[in-house]
Formats: sequence, structure tokens, C-alpha cells
Amino acid sequence: MVDMDTKTIEGLFTGQVVKYRIPIYQRRYVWENNNWRHLWNDILDTANRRLKTVGGEEMRPHFTGVIVISGEGNQTREIVDGQQRLTTFQIILCAIRDICKKLQEEQIQYTEIVDYIEESLIGRPHGDLPFDEYCKLLPTLDSDRIAFQGLIAGNAASSSGLIHDAYVYFKKVIEIHVGKDFNKMSNLYNVFLEDIQVVALVLKKGERAAKIFGSLNGRGRALSQFDHLRNNVFLRAGKAKQELYESHWKHFNSESYWLSDEEVVDSFLVNFLKAKLGPNFDNKLPYFDLYQRNYCRLLQEDMGCNEEDEKFIKREFGELAQYSRTYQEINNCSQDNQLWFYKFLTDKFNITSWHPLILLLKSEKDKLKISDENLKLTLRILESYLVRCMLCYRPESICYENPSVQQNPIIGENGLIVLVRNPKGFSPKSLVDHLTNLSGKQKWPIDDEIKDSLHNTDAINTNVCRYILFGIEKELASNLLDVPPRIFEEWLNREHIMPRGWEQSHLDPSKRNWPLPDIGYAAKARERDKWLKSIGNLTLLHKDLNHKVGNRSFRIKKFLYEKYSGLLLTRYILECPTWDLEDIKKREQILYNRFLEIWPSSESFKRVL
Repeated sequence: MVDMDTKTIEGLFTGQVVKYRIPIYQRRYVWENNNWRHLWNDILDTANRRLKTVGGEEMRPHFTGVIVISGEGNQTREIVDGQQRLTTFQIILCAIRDICKKLQEEQIQYTEIVDYIEESLIGRPHGDLPFDEYCKLLPTLDSDRIAFQGLIAGNAASSSGLIHDAYVYFKKVIEIHVGKDFNKMSNLYNVFLEDIQVVALVLKKGERAAKIFGSLNGRGRALSQFDHLRNNVFLRAGKAKQELYESHWKHFNSESYWLSDEEVVDSFLVNFLKAKLGPNFDNKLPYFDLYQRNYCRLLQEDMGCNEEDEKFIKREFGELAQYSRTYQEINNCSQDNQLWFYKFLTDKFNITSWHPLILLLKSEKDKLKISDENLKLTLRILESYLVRCMLCYRPESICYENPSVQQNPIIGENGLIVLVRNPKGFSPKSLVDHLTNLSGKQKWPIDDEIKDSLHNTDAINTNVCRYILFGIEKELASNLLDVPPRIFEEWLNREHIMPRGWEQSHLDPSKRNWPLPDIGYAAKARERDKWLKSIGNLTLLHKDLNHKVGNRSFRIKKFLYEKYSGLLLTRYILECPTWDLEDIKKREQILYNRFLEIWPSSESFKRVL
């Protein structure tokens, strides 16, 4: 079912009408300096060997890897695998041509090389035909096509991106190697066309290409797990690939979120598999293998058809599209979105363990018969549980480190994925019951534990403390019509109203900012130090202002809060004529009550469910 042939660069591009097209679903040109340097070293070594070959001694070719081609016998063929290599070959041809064009002004013999390379780049005299009608190779994305077209047309200045960078690299190293020596250029040109070779696998109809090219990468940039997945699903899509690309896949190739970092798509694949497989997720297998073996098998069992069936493929594309949109929302949402809490966990603590659960709940809420109201309540329950666990430092609950699958509270056998997929149905009540019945350091913290933690905020992570204060501020603002929505800002610092350095100020006769009577001073000082750590003594303040207020008096602090803060958290403070233990105690109780309203206990949820 597969034809295998050895091809030179000349055999790939010269003297034939075949045109190569990189399918729309393929990744963009991603080769970088390391890839170019390896290829150039291979070309240079081969060129030096050719110069040393004596008499009739046979020249040994250099193989650069495998390309997989679909569309045997057609004038237009798709490059299933090897597009990075083929694109680079054409870029090198452009660089050689442009160097020879410049040199032919002095030495006419370069003209033959220029003319021959033009034939390798352009299928026929093109006149006014569009670029995709006459070029021998057409990249996938519009940005790559525009950059590549500039090189083919001999206008490198109009090119851009990695394609342009590759051209600049090869033009420079070729110029250094050749100089103005025609013999060196002729030798390099012949080596590149004749001695640099690939193994071409031409797929016939029905061949499952993913199993062939999965392990055939040469020295190029290896395919990621998501690359393997993409190639596999589109090869199975057959005639529907264009429709499925437009309806379910285009965002992967066009939106900046997915193009900004290649690790994003592989990370999505991992979380997708955890959400779909739960305890059947096997982290010892490569993710694409896990996708084929476990996910596709479960889908076959659910649908009663095989993976080549049109219904199966449409369902597969649909699930990948829906889950990817949710994944993007989790990691790229604004602060008015209930999912922003999970973005906060990722940004501040690098915690992504909860993504599979959120992906499942949001992406399959209709299938799981979860109403919008119940989804909102479920997310609130989860946030309340997690914030409480963070406040009381329950690392096993938060999953600061990814535990094994068996012990994982989200994807383990007794985890939340299994709970949500319960055939008997899922409800917010079942979630509360599950979290309440956890034991040890996964147990839902009760109100008394919260009170103790809020009384000693030094034991709380700074970002957790900032999030709690911000959450209270946001809730206060939401109840007032004339106050705009609050935005969590990086520059908001945790500010101690009575400063940690109050005693240093007290002992300085020139300041006496935070005085204490001399009678019973030691005991009162110890009491002050104890309450300094209370949330009642904390607010949020711009970091620059936070440094400036330092140990200043309460009168000056009040003035600065009123003039620059603008936060509702400071309103109670501004109403106080002095600031000491009784004020801190009263405010601690106020903020503690607010905390319980925003992040209720399990018992509070049970009373309303």
C-alpha cells in the first residue's frame, strides 16, 4: 500500500509538473537556528567529501530523513510529513539563486545555475497567475505563504518570520563558504541537488499514515504529541477535512493564544485526556498513544462504530473543539469570568491539576445534564473548598504537586472525574457530600480553622492573602451601583495598617508614631505583636505607596489611604479616630464574616441544597 523511493532534491523539484501542498491543518514553519545549523553542516560535510572524491570513486549520498506524500499520480500532492525539510530545501535554493544572480553580473557562467533553480521553484511560466498556481511548494498558513512568496519572487525584503530568518542564515553561510569562487559554488550546487537525499513514502488510498510516519522523523524538529494527533485525525477525515478544519480546527492555526507557545497545545492534549479518561489516564504512555488506545477505544464503545466512520470522526473533532475552547477560556479569561480563579491558580502557583475537572464540567454540561445555574453553583462550591484549603495550607487538597493517578483527588479512582461521570447523575449536593467526606489533609476546613488562619496571616501565602482581600473588596464593590468592578492588579500589596515596625517608631522620641503607655508596656507590646498578623490589620495598597507609608503614624496613613487607595476595604479604617487592638479585633470579625459569605463552609452549602 506504500511506495518507497529515494529522491534527490533535483528529483523532488526539477523537471516535473508535480506541485507539493502542505495541508491547512499542518503546523507552521518552525525550524530554527539549531535545525538550520545541523542541515548546513551535513551539506558542507558532503560538499567537502565530493571535493576529495578521486577519479571514478562513487560519491556516497547523505540522507536527511523521510518525507511522507499523499496523492500518488496527481499533479498536486499533499505533504503529510516532512514539510519543514522541504520548505527549507526551497529556501536554500532561493539563497543560492540570489547569490548567483548577484555574481552573474561579473561571471556569466552563474546564469545557468540561476535558470535551473528557477525551474525548481516555479512549475511553469506564471505570467499573471496567482502564487498558489505556479509555485512548486505551497506552505500552509497565510503568514508563511506571504513570507515564502517573497523569497520565490526574489524579493527577500518582503519576507518575514522564521522563513525569512532561515533565508538570511543560509545566504550568509553560503556566501562565507563560496566567496566568489565559481568552482565552490558549482560543487555546492551539485551536492545539494544530487547528493542530499530523502526517502519518499508515497501513500496510496486507505493507508493509515500516522502509524508510518510517527517514528520516522530525521534530524528535524520532532513532531509533538499534538502534531501526531492532528495528522492522524485529518488523515482519517478524508473528503470532510476542509469542512472539519473550518468548523472545528481553524482556531488552532489562526488564534494567537494557540500560536504563542507550542507547549500550549500539548498541555491542552494532556488535560483533555485526563478529563475524558479519569483513572484510565496512564501517564507512562506517550499522550498520542494514550489518545489512540484509550480515548478512541472508549469513543468506539460509546458510539458502536470504528474510528474510520464519518460519525466517529465528526464526534471526535467536535469534542476536541469544544474542550479546546473551554481550555482557552480557563487560561485566557477576564476577571469577571468565574473560571478566572483557575487562571489565578495557574499564574500564581503553577497549579493546573484542576483543569481536567473544569474542562469536563464546562465542556460536557449538556451531556451531563448540568444546568447553567448548577454549573455556577458547582464552581462556587469548588472555589470555596479550594480557597479554604489554601488558607489552611492543605497541599494534598490543592495539588500543589501532581500526585500519582491512584492518589489524585481529581482523576483517581475515587476522584471528582468519576463523581461527575456517575451514571446515576451529578449534582452540586453530591459534590458537597464528596468533599465533606474526604479525610486527613483533604478535608474541607471548618469555620473555626478559618478563623484561626485569618487571625495569623503570617502563615498564609502572600498571594492567597491578596486574593482573599481582593475577593472581599470585589464583593463590597458588587453591592454598590456607583462603584466600578474591581480588577485584581499585580501592584496591589498587602499592607499592615499598624506596621510591623511600630516599636522601632515608638522608641524613637522624635516620632512616637505608635505610642504605648509605659505602665505594663511589655505585656501590651506582646499583645500588639500578636494582633499585627490579623486580617483585621491588613488592607491592599499600591506597592510604591506601601513602601512609602512604612511606619508612619495612623493619622498620615489615613490621609494617604483616603487620597490614593480608593478601596472599600479602607472605609472602616477611615472612620476610626485611632488604630489599636480593639479596632483590629472589630475589623477582623467584620472581614471574617465577609469571608464566610463569599467562601461558605460545607455545612452552609448543605443547608441550602
